[in-house]
Amino acid sequence: SDLLYRIGCGNCLLSCPTYNTVGNTFGTDGMLGGRGVALASLQNGVAEGVRDGLFLCTTCGLCGEVCPVGIDAGKRLKALRKKALTAPELSGQLEEVTLLQRTIDQHGTPYGTMERQAFEAPQGSAPIVLYLGCVGRTTEAESTTHAIELLKRLRVPFTLIDELCCEAVKGDTGSSPNPDRIRQNIEGMKRAGADTVLFLCPTCLKTFLEFEKENPSSLVLETVTSYLLKHFRFSGTAADSQTITYHDPCHLGRGLGTFDATRNLLKNLQKKTVEMEHHHQESLCCGAGGGVRGFYPRFSREMARRRVKEAEEVKADLLLTDCLSCRHNLKQGVPFDSKLQVLITAEYLLQEIEAGRVQFQPIKT
Repeated sequence: SDLLYRIGCGNCLLSCPTYNTVGNTFGTDGMLGGRGVALASLQNGVAEGVRDGLFLCTTCGLCGEVCPVGIDAGKRLKALRKKALTAPELSGQLEEVTLLQRTIDQHGTPYGTMERQAFEAPQGSAPIVLYLGCVGRTTEAESTTHAIELLKRLRVPFTLIDELCCEAVKGDTGSSPNPDRIRQNIEGMKRAGADTVLFLCPTCLKTFLEFEKENPSSLVLETVTSYLLKHFRFSGTAADSQTITYHDPCHLGRGLGTFDATRNLLKNLQKKTVEMEHHHQESLCCGAGGGVRGFYPRFSREMARRRVKEAEEVKADLLLTDCLSCRHNLKQGVPFDSKLQVLITAEYLLQEIEAGRVQFQPIKT
């Protein structure tokens, strides 16, 4: 295994959101962190790996990014989670994990019976479908409403469908997503007359793109921000004194290689921006991924707090991101007495347009 190629530099531990939150309990004697968990699982069995923190990893991929020999422990841990769920010796010990997966099977969302928001959006056929995702229909419905209002304000011809969960969280936590869910979503998008699908959730987008590799649909799949920058010219003034920083979502940045869409937008708007200590490829995880927010909420909030501290250290007034899960978790890391705002790019644009600080013009094609 390439896990044995480690050189002992410690870069993975310095960067790992889990290790920096729970300490030496994440890993095994002689090899701490995700690599230690993976090696313990392979050498001593997955039961040992579970005890060492197999389900503590957010699978953010930062360890592989900073590793001089490119070892991404998160990828191995996802595979080992699958093995753990089928291990007879662990039967009954991973009830939280199996409950999450049964909830998705039964209710079509990891949020179970939580009320799903109904949105005032155009109905019927349209060339564009806005895919909201489970977070967008539940815990971050307010941000979703703002994104919908922005598209309506810009007169983007879009519609919503009766969407199904993409089941990405199943893959992250050791099960296998049901490909029929994505297939049914794609069929619904095509019935709506769409040739383009916009995503508020980069995890959903990444899941659809992975499905597309084996099942090409001819649909254009992209984030809302990416679409807007291609089809509209936004302008603003430098009069706004607000300092803005940007959080790179793991699945959008390291996962899909997209880092600068919002940064370029802010530059065009002449906004005052600043980078946190960790950014672009080395951006810290917000703590929401890999099932950690559900299984270990306290640790997840502590990871969010560490990330928010970086925004506070550069004296940012506004923390922008392009992921609803990131927004939700980062808000948990903002102290009650802090004035730091956390928004997704779409709702920030809406706010600035309504305040008269940003103007827009369609790009003729």
